[in-house]
Amino acid sequence: MRGKSVDRLAGTVLADGVLGRRRFLQLAGASAAALALAACAKPADATSDTAATDKVDPDFIRKTFGGGGAAAGEGLTITLGATLLLSTFQAFYGQQSLKGMKLAAEQIKKAGGPDFQFETRDIAASTTAGADAVREFASAGIGGVLAGNIFNVGSMVGPLAQAKILGIDPGGGTSTLFQSQPYVWGARALAPNDTFPIALQYITKKMSGTKTIVLMNSNFGDFSKALEDDFRSAVSKFGPSGAEVKVVQYQTSQSGGGDFTSAMTELRNIQPDVIFTPFYGSDPATFMKKYATAGLKGTVMGADFSSSTVDIAGSAFDGYLFAGDYFDDNPRSDWGRHFIASFYDKYKEVPDYFPANYYESTFIFWELVKRVIAKGGDPNNGEQLQAALLEKPEFLSVYGEGSPAGKIKMDPDKHILTDRPMGVFEIKDGTPKALAYGNIGGRDFALA
Repeated sequence: MRGKSVDRLAGTVLADGVLGRRRFLQLAGASAAALALAACAKPADATSDTAATDKVDPDFIRKTFGGGGAAAGEGLTITLGATLLLSTFQAFYGQQSLKGMKLAAEQIKKAGGPDFQFETRDIAASTTAGADAVREFASAGIGGVLAGNIFNVGSMVGPLAQAKILGIDPGGGTSTLFQSQPYVWGARALAPNDTFPIALQYITKKMSGTKTIVLMNSNFGDFSKALEDDFRSAVSKFGPSGAEVKVVQYQTSQSGGGDFTSAMTELRNIQPDVIFTPFYGSDPATFMKKYATAGLKGTVMGADFSSSTVDIAGSAFDGYLFAGDYFDDNPRSDWGRHFIASFYDKYKEVPDYFPANYYESTFIFWELVKRVIAKGGDPNNGEQLQAALLEKPEFLSVYGEGSPAGKIKMDPDKHILTDRPMGVFEIKDGTPKALAYGNIGGRDFALA
């Protein structure tokens, strides 16, 4: 969906206020950053063996990224805008993201890079706050923005292009609605769509006898139909041979959360082997709590998990599987291990994907700054920053396997990730354990 159709949808969303935000998120198949509905957020477990035992190499960033000197931006101050969920019940997610950004800025400056400063704006309470922030950033001469909440449910899309400010959203990404838009780039896998291939490959490998697969889906016309079509296509390509797909619709409450009462009755009648649940925020926990007493035995495979929702489901979360680009506490690259150790050293917390994503994307901006400097340009100019991204949309990543780092790649046309390490995880005692790894499109799948 592009051009006028995107603008029309965004306009409808904004006109509806809070209801528009809820409906937009339901339609978009948005990421966990957008649907962070947990009522009682709490830090990740600070007792991880990985975080507690790894030592921080103070020279790692300089050695890995070649910091130091004018070419790296040393001595410059680069101000980035940051539109984050910083208040209401969603504040946990924005604050965690900001921690990742601040750690990255500290490390970049120490390594001989520029001094990254952040002009933060809270987008939690308003569907127009992002658009207002972009106009303020433009007046201040800011050329880059780290966005959240799917570019504030789309309100930033037009203003970013008009102001020629490069926007990267590592929390919500572009969703399926805002791809191919100028100056709008997603730094997350599309959820739930990109999770289907690796999730289904895992089902095929470990549950080859699966006969019936249910997709839980909302009822929003063309949007839900597109999600169903995408899922059926993935099952045909990656799923167990001969598996039948059935769709069970669930209701949504006025607050935006799922109401699964009638869906449970339908699931009991079907008795599926596998249930795919494209839920976010607190919905996976709410669903699993109801599922535990519904007399069902099938495997539940989701697209999101947040440690802040464990208390909602309690032991009912045990056995819940989910697929996605989740950053767990057992990273497989040198940079991933350095990040988790340095984050723990600074905050005494084990980071998950919110701080990891915003940390990583701050380094993406540093790489773009260096490229612009190499061409003799202005590293505060959004048009030049985007040109540097388009020229080579590849970056090092804290995700995936490698020495010194994993890698990600963006599509220069759609502005989404085409190369992003992902995984399949199982929850036990409130903690995810990796079962398999893979990449967007089902590439590189392997059991853990």
